[in-house]
Amino acid sequence: MKHIAIAALLISTAMVNGATAADMSYQENSGSVGANPFEGFYVGLQAGYGQLNGKDSLGSSKILKSGIGGVYSGYDFAVGQMVFGLAAEANLASYSTSSATGLSTSKSNWNGSTTARIGYAIERFLPYLSAGVGFGEYSVKRRSNGETSANTHVGLVAGAGIEGMLSDKLSLRVDYKHFEMGKKTYQFTGFNPFTVEGRQDTLTLGAAYRF
Repeated sequence: MKHIAIAALLISTAMVNGATAADMSYQENSGSVGANPFEGFYVGLQAGYGQLNGKDSLGSSKILKSGIGGVYSGYDFAVGQMVFGLAAEANLASYSTSSATGLSTSKSNWNGSTTARIGYAIERFLPYLSAGVGFGEYSVKRRSNGETSANTHVGLVAGAGIEGMLSDKLSLRVDYKHFEMGKKTYQFTGFNPFTVEGRQDTLTLGAAYRF
């Protein structure tokens, strides 16, 4: 969690520092690469790190960590230096843990989001903020008989990042997202139901192609 917070702070600092020089740098660049390079459809691959903080109504809490990787795509349109966009992503993960008693295991194998973003183009760089809806799979399995209870948790997601154009078509981005995963009920035969909720933070490096 500490490393993710530091990375998010660095992203925010880059956004603030870049915005102070935006007018001059954008005007100098506009004659050579066009009014704004961040327009149109794009699709990309990403990989990084995730941390999931979960708790249940039985009094247990866990911190799960995992590498993540997946795909993302979206569409941007520009109004001057301002960039507005819609995006979606889907990631594979390998979060896993065991209960304190060892009687059950929990895991999460995928997550994703659908977000809107707003950014400010500074030459070939785009610092941005994003917000939308996040979702993630979570399952609990009893060791004794293999019975599994699974849900898809849904909640709000917010983030920030910076994207840079390597060429007219290729871009790289660093992206941070914070997920608030809503409460869901889990049930096993012969036991009272319980609820699980959590938060997830992800930090990824992505490469995309713009059409």
